[in-house]
Amino acid sequence: MDRQELSQIYHITLEIKRYEDKIRELEQKGRSPQYSGVFSRGGRISDPTGDIALKLAEYRDFVKERHFVLLERKNAAEAWIAEIADAQTRFCMQRRFIDGMQWGSIAKAMGSCSPSMPKMIVQRFFEGKKC
Repeated sequence: MDRQELSQIYHITLEIKRYEDKIRELEQKGRSPQYSGVFSRGGRISDPTGDIALKLAEYRDFVKERHFVLLERKNAAEAWIAEIADAQTRFCMQRRFIDGMQWGSIAKAMGSCSPSMPKMIVQRFFEGKKC
């Protein structure tokens, strides 16, 4: 497993969160009386509620599929990370790539005053240097 594969887990997690936010926004929008009913403008019929429902279904399907992909990748990554000999490196990798934490938050959890420390640990691991 390489850093790019691990980073995909982090970015898929962010992507899922963005789409879940969009779903919440559309659900709120769908409850608004402004979007209820069918309208006719210039000979065209518009159904805002139906459009919202269609978009919601698309987003929900997308999120469901991404959750499946994420679970597969997380399981593989967790098994790979568990094989790393150094506990501090395992900790940094688990928090960043599996838990989706920011580098600064990982540093705080480690008791480090520098947010760049966990990032350097991970970079050194991938460069093949001893941490």
